[in-house]
Amino acid sequence: MKNIILFFIISFFVGCSEKKETSEEIFNKEIKSLLKFGDNDNEVILISKPTDIEDYCIEVLKEDTINFTSFEIQQILEQIENPTISDWSVFNFDNVKILDYKVWLDLFRGDLEKGWKVFQKEYGSRYLEISSPIFLKNYSYCLVFSHSYCGSNCGGGSFILYKKINGKWEISKQYCNFMS
Repeated sequence: MKNIILFFIISFFVGCSEKKETSEEIFNKEIKSLLKFGDNDNEVILISKPTDIEDYCIEVLKEDTINFTSFEIQQILEQIENPTISDWSVFNFDNVKILDYKVWLDLFRGDLEKGWKVFQKEYGSRYLEISSPIFLKNYSYCLVFSHSYCGSNCGGGSFILYKKINGKWEISKQYCNFMS
């Protein structure tokens, strides 16, 4: 009998001492899991301010009644209006250099060709802009919009729906792709 009581007492204290992840910790863990930059040979330059999602991509998403209910689409639109992330520099991604948004603006204000020359000399050959991720359905889906730029007429982007399958994020659908 003493062993049973002792077991329950130990179980109670062990159970109470386990630390549950906060929603912020879960969010940060999922972002790190989704946005992996370590596979690249070169350092990635990421603009500190998350990019906005192009309106035409949002319009295409609104018509996706196969993947989302009207309530979920409304949740997505609310997260687009009120993004969770306002600055990527709070994350410590592997193999990523964060370029301050104001520095980026100053570089490319005015003469685009001159801006690219300075950028390539000081930072690298390309940069990336990523929207604040939109997680849905208990972190089983995520929407991300991204642009990659490699010159004044070089770049591309897409609005992608990821689905978590067996603990890994995989592309489920692309709403819009563009290249220049």
